[in-house]
Amino acid sequence: MLDADQKRRESERGFSLTELIIVIAIVGIIATLGLPTYFKYRKQSVINGDSSQVVEYFREGLARARSQQDGSTWAFNIVNGASDYYALVKDNATSTPIAVTYLSAGVEFTATTTVGVLNIAGGPTLTPLSANINLGLKTTDGEFTDEITVDTSGKIIRAKNY
Repeated sequence: MLDADQKRRESERGFSLTELIIVIAIVGIIATLGLPTYFKYRKQSVINGDSSQVVEYFREGLARARSQQDGSTWAFNIVNGASDYYALVKDNATSTPIAVTYLSAGVEFTATTTVGVLNIAGGPTLTPLSANINLGLKTTDGEFTDEITVDTSGKIIRAKNY
């Protein structure tokens, strides 16, 4: 029979090496299955955030042009190059942009993107754009894409591919 001191030492032993290895293996399996899902979710979240920001940016520019804010003309400047960005420009291309927004790391414009300075007509009854604006975003690995179209009337259409 075990005396009281031996029983106490027996109950305070802790984990065996086998139990510890089993727990580490289970954690490893869960991490192996979960990390790809996490990274996919993260990429999807980044492109969704950038696309939402572009839509809001276009809405702001169209609203400023329609209200003829500051008695100025307005334009979008879209640059698809080494660093992809878009800007809202007051007084067309002749002045400094009001705001320049760069795409997040891991997101870039697609080849379907309309590039250049795109003037917006002012006034509530005018057609604000002379041609549709197409803006395609994609993750650098091409897994997720998002297409944004602003038609000549100022209607914004967004097509997600994720």
